[in-house]
Amino acid sequence: TERRNRMFSNGRKTIGILTENVVDEFSARLCRGVISEANQRGYNVACFSGFGNYGNNPEYFKGDCQIFELPPYELLDGIILLLDTIQDIPTRTRVLEYAKTRCECPVISIREKVDGANNLMIDNRTCMEPIIRHFLDVHHFTNLCFMTGPADRWYSTERLNCFLRIMEEYHLPVDDHQIFYGDFWKNMGKPACDWFLEGDKFPQAIICANDHMASAVASELIKRGYEIPKEICVSGYDGLTDTLYFSPSLTTAGVPFLEMGVKAVQIIDEKQNRPSHTENYYLAVNTLIRDP
Repeated sequence: TERRNRMFSNGRKTIGILTENVVDEFSARLCRGVISEANQRGYNVACFSGFGNYGNNPEYFKGDCQIFELPPYELLDGIILLLDTIQDIPTRTRVLEYAKTRCECPVISIREKVDGANNLMIDNRTCMEPIIRHFLDVHHFTNLCFMTGPADRWYSTERLNCFLRIMEEYHLPVDDHQIFYGDFWKNMGKPACDWFLEGDKFPQAIICANDHMASAVASELIKRGYEIPKEICVSGYDGLTDTLYFSPSLTTAGVPFLEMGVKAVQIIDEKQNRPSHTENYYLAVNTLIRDP
């Protein structure tokens, strides 16, 4: 049924985006896609974004999390959730509960599979496969290391399992010092390199499960005097702009963030009259082979 009340007074339907750190490249590019397609289809867009634990101030962080209490969930005509950007787990749980119990509109979850929502995903079981095979088939490397994300993130596990599966396919053993659990950010380049390079170990390539970790590892290797990619190759995942301007530029897999935003609006528009009909959608990544 058509809602009598609208969030804004211009008579247009409104799509809400719930994210954290909207200036991050993933969120920013996705929002641009949402806004572009929403404008074409006659929707307003309202973005509700905190900035996380900025400055490691607990009181600031507590107040920042209250931003997600502000959206008028009942008045939204579509909602796009970027749950994996929200650092605080109780806040993430609360946002999801609001979306499920207070929204009467199509709900889109980006990158995180949610029961009862339309899920717009990248297949983490295969997304890094072209990069791994590039090092094995083109460079003929046999000693690869893998830096995954936190152990409690399901997509960290899926990306790691992709690496292990392909290494097993090529009959290449993997020992403990070929795997390191990072933070999906830039804080663990040094401990990762300490781990991968312990003793006389010398990997031919370090494959990282996202670009932030890749740039941190590459920076640390350069600081230690290694030439990239001549001595050790480093690759990432996400296709962030930083990897192109990093010297040397890093091989990565480009996730279509902007296209995700466009697709999310298309799904919301198509399902205005059947919000409870949910589906899973998968977008492909584009492997970007650069200096390595």
